[in-house]
Amino acid sequence: MWLSVFVAEYFFSVQIHYLTYVKNYHHHIPDLCAIKYKVLNWIILIIAGLFEVAFAFCLGKARSATGHETYIWYTAFLVTLGISIGLLVRATQSLPIGTAYAVWTGIGAVGTVLVGILVFKEPATFFRLLCLTTLIASIIGLKVVSA
Repeated sequence: MWLSVFVAEYFFSVQIHYLTYVKNYHHHIPDLCAIKYKVLNWIILIIAGLFEVAFAFCLGKARSATGHETYIWYTAFLVTLGISIGLLVRATQSLPIGTAYAVWTGIGAVGTVLVGILVFKEPATFFRLLCLTTLIASIIGLKVVSA
């Protein structure tokens, strides 16, 4: 996963340097560097949210584990927590902190509920799914108004 983030960052950094060069000599071109940098940070934020789902999953597995397996799941929890927080910090370099944090926790909440339903066989009641749908709509709304 880290490798894909680094490859994406390298790809975008090469393009950003090229676009900066082009912009310096062609002033009529919009600031595409800032746009690509922001898009990259939204991608990083989504990946951070997925790691939040992963650390919640690790907590669920640790709860049902016994013996040394418990330590493995708690170690995986700490690793995925660190990755998630690190990516969140990286994403907030160009995104508003309030929006980024809300989207990050929203992705984590939606993903964790879905993992709970699909993996841990938690109930999928009508009202639970309704609340999940409104949460997804709120996340999309925050993304739209922060563009």
